[in-house]
Amino acid sequence: MREIRAFYSIVNYSFNAKGRRTGKASLIHSLRLSSPSMSGLTYLGKMSKLFRTRDELAVEWDVALSAANLIDTDEGIVPLDSFSQEQREQILFDVMGDTTKSAGSYAEKSKIKSKALYKIKQWLENENVSGTFSLLMKSYIESNEFININEVKDTLNQLDIPRKKQKIAQITKYIKAHNALIDKPKTLNSTNFEEVLFKIPVNHCVGTDIISNTEMMSTMKLFLQTFYSEYPIKLMVLHHDERLPNENTGGHVHAFISGKNSLTGEYDLRLSQIKRVNEFLIKRGDTSDCLDETGRLRYIDASSVTSYMQQMFYEFINADLFNKKDLNVEFSPASERNSELRKQMNAEARLPKYQRQFNYYNRTIEWQQQQVTVLKETWNSITYNISTSVEEQDKLKAKNIEYIEENRKLKIDNDSIKSEIFQGQQLARDLTVDIQHKKSEKVKLNQTLDGMKKQVNELGNIISQKRALIDSLAEMTLQKLLPLSQILERMFKRLHVYNNSDARGFLGLIVDAFNDKLSPQHRDISIDIAKLTKDSELESALKRKNQKLTKDEFDLD
Repeated sequence: MREIRAFYSIVNYSFNAKGRRTGKASLIHSLRLSSPSMSGLTYLGKMSKLFRTRDELAVEWDVALSAANLIDTDEGIVPLDSFSQEQREQILFDVMGDTTKSAGSYAEKSKIKSKALYKIKQWLENENVSGTFSLLMKSYIESNEFININEVKDTLNQLDIPRKKQKIAQITKYIKAHNALIDKPKTLNSTNFEEVLFKIPVNHCVGTDIISNTEMMSTMKLFLQTFYSEYPIKLMVLHHDERLPNENTGGHVHAFISGKNSLTGEYDLRLSQIKRVNEFLIKRGDTSDCLDETGRLRYIDASSVTSYMQQMFYEFINADLFNKKDLNVEFSPASERNSELRKQMNAEARLPKYQRQFNYYNRTIEWQQQQVTVLKETWNSITYNISTSVEEQDKLKAKNIEYIEENRKLKIDNDSIKSEIFQGQQLARDLTVDIQHKKSEKVKLNQTLDGMKKQVNELGNIISQKRALIDSLAEMTLQKLLPLSQILERMFKRLHVYNNSDARGFLGLIVDAFNDKLSPQHRDISIDIAKLTKDSELESALKRKNQKLTKDEFDLD
């Protein structure tokens, strides 16, 4: 099982000015908001100052890879690009909630509520009001829930009370202030929402072919629902555009959970986290390390909360995801945690990404510099190869000139050989004509002999013997000359295909025909013709065959 590292961190954003500012900045980054649309969102306030310039955005991510970014919705995980800028701005405000009020604005609402409450109590004490009106006022005063102001107005309009319009106006002021203060946290330092980040460092080479982006999101979601189910996930996105174009690593999840307990309505996320940590410690037998669940922790214990939460997360994702992939997330050794590089990265962690040394932009620059180096080396190699190729080309040109001259000479020789072959063919044709002539003479002789039979009966037997002898001689002459004619014909064909693979086949056919059926004179003629055609290979083969045939004839004698 391969050991890897994972990055898990949490950041709490409170209701105070700093929390609102940093929370907005993080959401702008997470939602990839490039500029405010200002389309009907008149309450952007000073948020436009948090939007980065085009150059600053280029430092943080590659816009060309934005299609790989994902967002979790009620319908499932979908591309972040499927949401318009206006929709993303609305998501931002949904996550932020009603955090535009400062401490002064909360105080102003409290003051309005107190004044209205004082007048209502005066009415109840000094004026003669109906019992129904008195009961309604007491229920409004004692309520800790949201009060529907329209229902209140409808009810009061049905009552017969003095100065009704004035009383309804005052009660309306009270209820509006009451409703505005319902969700007011105990302190503006309370956590409004928390960001949880999950990332696998790129140097561990765990790409989407091993763990998909949706698997990372699903594991993060299951972890939060398992340990913090009462704190709703307000937003979860995955970024896969902070990488080089040729990489499939670097995907990381940003999850934002509410700081408000959905069961109690209290902003007690930090206390719940301490309780979950204690449950984790008790489960593994480290009861003595449990933390004070009131939240009053020493500085060293406060820092331990995050460390224990990391351990909880690593244990969970190993069991749910990584171990199934033959991977195991472990904490970095002390030597790595205390290295100068880690110290520098930790020191820059709170800076905006475009101000950090270890960011996507600088990685891109390093990669481009490496590409430039590779291109330079390639260029040098190409230049060297071109220089070498020019030298080789010059050599080839010289060789080509030599080959042209040699080809010219071969052509002359070829013409000479063709002439000699033609002469040989002419000789063969002459021999054939001679044979035909002799056959004609034989026919004439036969006719003459037939005529003479009638006249010279006494010479009949002698003529018959001579005629048989003549027939035998003619046949022998034809048989003797026919192999020579075949050899000459194959020599001619071999000459035409001399420079390709068929020449070898004709060589075998010629040697096969060069046998003891040829007279020694005809064999010598064949060798002389091969010599005249300058076919040294054929000449050598025929000479060897002739020596063998001569030896065999000598042995027979």
